[in-house]
Amino acid sequence: GRQAVALLSPLFLSMAHEEPPPLNEGEEVQHVQEGVQVFVDDKPASGRGTLFVTTQNLRWKPDAAGGSALALQWRSVLMHAVSRDPSTFPHPCIYCQVHGCQEQLGGGAMADDEEAVGMVDDDEQVNEVRFAVDEEQGLSVLFQVFSECQALHPDDVEQDEGEFMFNVDEVEEGALAAAMDQSGIVGAPGGAGA
Repeated sequence: GRQAVALLSPLFLSMAHEEPPPLNEGEEVQHVQEGVQVFVDDKPASGRGTLFVTTQNLRWKPDAAGGSALALQWRSVLMHAVSRDPSTFPHPCIYCQVHGCQEQLGGGAMADDEEAVGMVDDDEQVNEVRFAVDEEQGLSVLFQVFSECQALHPDDVEQDEGEFMFNVDEVEEGALAAAMDQSGIVGAPGGAGA
């Protein structure tokens, strides 16, 4: 099986106190945030640790020895947003929806049948992952770095999927024409009916 260390190639900035594991080929550190708590779905926090944001992965390494680590490929992150509302979550955080999130428990090796995060089947579940920070001011910078790194990994567009772009006026005219058709009204949109 794959070793957890292979998934945890954190990023490094000279100001970070945390020594990162080796990075993958071509992977570059964009930001390091210490004092980050990770919440996966409804589970309690995984303790405090250091979040390494790289050009290829989000990697969280716990401060406590032997704690759970988390590594997410950017392609597995479906969306991310800033959450500051204490009525939805008690800590300011970056909220993510992640396709097939796998958390490494206890830092052990992965089972042979498990796949690396981001290399999952389409029917895999979507998890909610929150990266909570001590200082709310740090959220804006963290969000910007998340956005820049995720933009490096655009979704593949399937054939016949299209861009889902539309002209609002055309849609409104089409909806009005369809409604008039169903009601039996004859006439052009914006004109007088019969």
